[in-house]
Amino acid sequence: MVIFRAFVFLILLGGMIGSVNAQSFDFNLSDDSAEAKLMLPLGFGDLGRSLWDISLLYKDSDSRDKDDNLVGGLGFEVVGEAGTDAPGLEFGIGMKGYYGEAEDSDIGAFTLGGMLRYAPPSFSRFFGIARLNYAPKIVSFRDAERFWAVEVRIGYESLPTAEIYVGYRDVEAKIENKNADVEVDKSAYVGVALHF
Repeated sequence: MVIFRAFVFLILLGGMIGSVNAQSFDFNLSDDSAEAKLMLPLGFGDLGRSLWDISLLYKDSDSRDKDDNLVGGLGFEVVGEAGTDAPGLEFGIGMKGYYGEAEDSDIGAFTLGGMLRYAPPSFSRFFGIARLNYAPKIVSFRDAERFWAVEVRIGYESLPTAEIYVGYRDVEAKIENKNADVEVDKSAYVGVALHF
């Protein structure tokens, strides 16, 4: 049932692209997980870009005893150039809320995040991105005591409106009354990003 709902959400999310002025639609896959992300212009700010970020991460548990992991996210981010002394370097700062289920635990968190993107001026079609979102105990809820999502990727802008990339993510939560952290997803992946 969880798999069906996840794929219905992914189909609906993809269908939104046709009716919304979207900045980008991002989709990536590993052997056991899939993530879809829609980023929309927020509509204010004269410097840089302000974006809504809507995402869904699904992971197959590979176990009949455990439910699959499914975590959704909603946030916003402001992105801008680092300055004239660092051409090709962009910073992003934002907030993102996560909610879902991982390894039979309900998790929720309100995270602060940062992003760093670099595209060498002489090879501007190539890029690297590093991203971190973190929530301490005070803003983690349900079964979660802490939450973090770390991601790195490198990619190539194959067209002005399309990128291909490879990456790695580690999304985990510390759960109340458990000695080990719950792994939402820890995997290498490949993906595409389409810009509109």
